[in-house]
Amino acid sequence: MMAQPRDRSERSWISRHPFLLIGLIIIVSLGPFANKAIQTDDALFVWTGQWIQHHPLDFLGGKTNWWLSTVPMWMANWNPPLLSYFFAVVASIFGWTEIPLHVVTMGFAFAAAAGIYSLAKMWCGRPLLATIIAIFTPAFLVSSNTLMCDVPMLAFWVWSVVVFEAACAAASLNWLPAELWAVADEHLRPTMARSNWLFVLAGLLAGLAILTKYSAMMLLPLLAAMGVLRLRKPGWWLIALIVPVIFIACYELLTAKLYGHGLIFASERYARAFQYAFPGGHTAKMMIALSFAGGSFLPVLFLAPWLWHWRTWVIGGTAILGGLIGAFALYNPGVVEPWYSAGWDRGGFRLEVALLVTAGVQLILIAAVDLWHRRDPGSIALFLWMIGVFFFAGVLNWGINARSFLPACPVAAILTVRRLEISNGMFKLPLSLVAPISFAVFVGLSLVFADFQTANAMRSFARHIATKYRPDGHQLWIEGHAGFQYYLQVLGGKSVDIERSTLMPGDVVAVCWNTGNNVPMAPGTVGTVDAFQSDPASWMNLSGQNEYGVAGFYGADVGPVPFVIGKWKQSFFIAKVLSNVQYRGRPANERAVAQNGAVPEFQGPGWHIEPEPTSPENPVVIKQLQTAAQFEQNGQETEAIQWYQKALDLDTTNAEALNNLAWLLATANNPDLRDGSRAVQLAFQAVKMTEGRQPVMIGTLAAAFAENGDFPKALISARVAHDLAQLTGQTEVMARNQELMDLYARGRTVSSLRSP
Repeated sequence: MMAQPRDRSERSWISRHPFLLIGLIIIVSLGPFANKAIQTDDALFVWTGQWIQHHPLDFLGGKTNWWLSTVPMWMANWNPPLLSYFFAVVASIFGWTEIPLHVVTMGFAFAAAAGIYSLAKMWCGRPLLATIIAIFTPAFLVSSNTLMCDVPMLAFWVWSVVVFEAACAAASLNWLPAELWAVADEHLRPTMARSNWLFVLAGLLAGLAILTKYSAMMLLPLLAAMGVLRLRKPGWWLIALIVPVIFIACYELLTAKLYGHGLIFASERYARAFQYAFPGGHTAKMMIALSFAGGSFLPVLFLAPWLWHWRTWVIGGTAILGGLIGAFALYNPGVVEPWYSAGWDRGGFRLEVALLVTAGVQLILIAAVDLWHRRDPGSIALFLWMIGVFFFAGVLNWGINARSFLPACPVAAILTVRRLEISNGMFKLPLSLVAPISFAVFVGLSLVFADFQTANAMRSFARHIATKYRPDGHQLWIEGHAGFQYYLQVLGGKSVDIERSTLMPGDVVAVCWNTGNNVPMAPGTVGTVDAFQSDPASWMNLSGQNEYGVAGFYGADVGPVPFVIGKWKQSFFIAKVLSNVQYRGRPANERAVAQNGAVPEFQGPGWHIEPEPTSPENPVVIKQLQTAAQFEQNGQETEAIQWYQKALDLDTTNAEALNNLAWLLATANNPDLRDGSRAVQLAFQAVKMTEGRQPVMIGTLAAAFAENGDFPKALISARVAHDLAQLTGQTEVMARNQELMDLYARGRTVSSLRSP
């Protein structure tokens, strides 16, 4: 694992000041996005930092509603607190605004990139090229623009390996033969003695990595393997393992005293309890892991023609890609189909998934081929590093996401450059590499921009909702997760707690769909006020479904690839509470929550609804409605209309009679019976009588508008019915109105479906 010979370019300004160039790249790439809004799990680290400012010795003692119910922070934030301490210090000077917090994580991104450069100097001949490839991998670039602990952990991880490798090089001098040791140069002895302190420093950095993210414990077996490979017998290098073990033990004892549970091993129980099961089983999970690996380190795919002999690249790549496409089409391994949606270009989505899986296979092959050709400690360490991260991210971790593959970023970049050196010669890398690397930069920045827009849309709509819809004298409730929840809480909103919340008439519920923390509201207790969608300018999607596919950069339970071409439009709803609703849900794992600190699992909300005062119903009207319904069921539309009209003559405010008569007048088989104008009047009155809380009646109004020729209003009403049904868990009504929306968009009525 000795450094490769330096070429003449090492005398250039860039080679003499590599860290300045790396810093400039980080600033130019991430600086424009420093005002990115808080999103995904960012909020947990910010809330923890805010708590630490006032309770520095009780770092996870706050409370949060992150899993539909208010729990202690240590049950929601399954990460150690080191990054939040950094945030607390910076915010005490600059305040809790986005830019200073992102500057902190940009600093860690620079530290990680500088560490990758230093490591690449030891393990390949083109360290700057390896660093550039690493920076512009989606895993590194997108993660560097979050406020989560992945990139800070990578910085400590990489520098621990760098220092450990330097210590091994110095310690190897201690094994000089006795006769040479006796005459060793006086300048050599301090170097050999300093190796012991370097091992201590490597251990400290490894311990800090673990206190940044628990998964950094993967570093310990890697350091152990490197120590055995390089020094081959026990020695001072073991201190690099002992120090982080001391960190782990102390942290476990401290958290057990503070919270009743040692949180490192509690996180392992959490990972096992919440491990996501993919519909296709282990085969699908492995292929999705390969897809995320390939997408996380996308520049390696773009460089494929320069990594292999052209015959190998064409024949091997075609065989793998073709085999995957055939597997997806023929026997459905559960990688693509579970996410299919109507209107998708299925062939295009299959191709993207297969391409990224192929890219993931290529990564494993590069590591294996490097090991086969070199068979030295460096190639063994790189192979173990790559396989270890893949095993953790794809098998052991509770779910698959791009951030879990981030620790392999240095390996992917270094192995790529080592492969380029073998394929093209140490100092003869072609200028044609500029094109694929430039394209990788473009794609990487496009993904950062897409993530930036997604986050900022959450912040913008949260502020808009708080300004326009926050009710005077009533509570603004939140259903949604991530940045939407964070910003609305800052602005006075309160997340619905399905164990404790009480919603009162006049309250308003703001909903951001598909971000988590969404639970159906009690049917008939809310009415829709407004709905809108974000319209991003980006051409990539990292975390949701669009017309081309579905992506899940932050979690493969959302989609089988880390990104997909096309926009992701987020949906926002505003609902007004019309009834008194008391949430009284209980966790299905209530005992485990109480005894082991498990995350509460809810099968569905439990609630108590205070009944609205109603006037006594006329038994004659009830009988007439039953008779009308029977005639309607038998297809006797004329008689059904007559009996509904009789019920209305007796009770002009009966919403059921108004709605059912309006539906018949709008959709009757007999065109002579249809009357769109009167159907609109009746349906509108039914919606008004029920305060807009019944999506079925709003759907009837949509059908009446369509029969009356007003298709724009029909579309709007059907959308409202669809949204209200979605919010209240009425899936059949939601699906029916989705079909009718498509019908109205084509200028057709419900009755036209029955026309020959």
